Amino acid sequence: MKEWIQEYRESLERVRKAKKNLPKGPRGEADRRLLNDMERDLVWVIEWLSNGCQPGNRRGMENRSYDQREVLWSRLSEKAKRKIEWRENLKPAGTSRSPQWLEQLPKLLSDSEYEAFVAVRGQALSFGRAASLLHCSKSTVQSYVRRAEKKLRQAVAEGRLHPGDSSGLKRVR
Repeated sequence: MKEWIQEYRESLERVRKAKKNLPKGPRGEADRRLLNDMERDLVWVIEWLSNGCQPGNRRGMENRSYDQREVLWSRLSEKAKRKIEWRENLKPAGTSRSPQWLEQLPKLLSDSEYEAFVAVRGQALSFGRAASLLHCSKSTVQSYVRRAEKKLRQAVAEGRLHPGDSSGLKRVR
């Protein structure tokens, strides 16, 4: 396999050298398009052989739902790790059971809104601290929390969400 990868890399270098030697103007344009296509294909094959899977998120394991994929913890982004940790923390521990409406939050909110809402309202982090954890600005976190609260108030008003005490949702603007 390593021999193939090396051969493809050598071919890629030859294609790139040939592109540099093409004449400028309309005479070399057709050849340039052909060499660009060849370069793109060679890069794709090298990535396929190096990683053992098809490049891009088009087929294979990447096409499964988030919960079905098995990914090494070390290869996950910080955002994905936080999402998994928060999901695990929401699961009931032992005999105590979390309210059913808490389990509906991820379905009602976007990922960004959910993360910001849990960080600010659930874990009592400041907007600034949540912004640094979520790698975005403070105003972005404020917008996410505001939109999440609006969606939750709307879900309560429509009867889709039945929290035991919804006063916390109603008093926030």
